[in-house]
Amino acid sequence: MQPKPLDTAPSVHALIGAELRYHREKKEMPQGKVGQLLFLTGAFIGMLESGTRRMR
Repeated sequence: MQPKPLDTAPSVHALIGAELRYHREKKEMPQGKVGQLLFLTGAFIGMLESGTRRMR
């Protein structure tokens, strides 16, 4: 399954999501593993990366 294209709108949330995805993929880590390390779910990491969810 191909990931959705990243939102390139100049928002802080889109930038954070893009950076998170870039570094996660560079390390070849699945979203679930990143979620484990941050005490979050892989689904939440995916939402952050796609910009559908924001950190508070």
